[in-house]
Amino acid sequence: MKAIVFDSSTIISLVTSCLAWILRELKKATEIEFLIPRKVYEEVVVAALRNWNYKLEGVRVLNLIGQNILKVEDLKETNREASRFLNLANNLFYTKRRNLRLIHYGEAEAVGLCKVLGVKNLAVDEKTTRLILEDPEKLKSLLESKLHMKIRVNERNLRNLRENYGDFNVLRSTELLALGYEKGVFANFLGGCGMDGKLRRDCLLGALRLLKLNGCAIGGDEINEYMEIFFGGLRA
Repeated sequence: MKAIVFDSSTIISLVTSCLAWILRELKKATEIEFLIPRKVYEEVVVAALRNWNYKLEGVRVLNLIGQNILKVEDLKETNREASRFLNLANNLFYTKRRNLRLIHYGEAEAVGLCKVLGVKNLAVDEKTTRLILEDPEKLKSLLESKLHMKIRVNERNLRNLRENYGDFNVLRSTELLALGYEKGVFANFLGGCGMDGKLRRDCLLGALRLLKLNGCAIGGDEINEYMEIFFGGLRA
């Protein structure tokens, strides 16, 4: 299946940055299916609509669903796969006192839906889940620095994670933004402004930094790398 499964974090980053329109344009340009599991729907729509501070974001996501840009997948098999990943991830690292609970069910259900559907593309802006899948050793080092204590690894769980989830292609909202830029989706967005090179640079740089501000785990050096790829640097 040519699809991407979304965790709540990536949707929140895009919606709060007023960049959710990129998904609509990407769907037109690529015909990729954008999927969310039931728990993610509950987090980004149901819970948001109950909170005055997030009602607008909830309406924006609901609009994406109503336009068939986002599709909610509610499959029974997802629960089993989600629980399996949740157990592995939350029993991966431990100290002398306890196991470290690192993720919640929403992230696990997104991973579980990928497994059930055979989808390898997972959109996650939150750093912890991404590092569990991509680089557990780096996550261990970061946790030790943050907690100021020695952290041990459950080697059996680590092997299971690598064997069952090591082939995931983990994306962030910034990767989707870059893909959209490559596909030319900014042409319509900037149609009334002209296609001046500096304006295009400013638009992309501003969007990348806004996503970072709104929760995407991306460093300034990575943003500079994007600008180098597309424009030969910030001042090109």
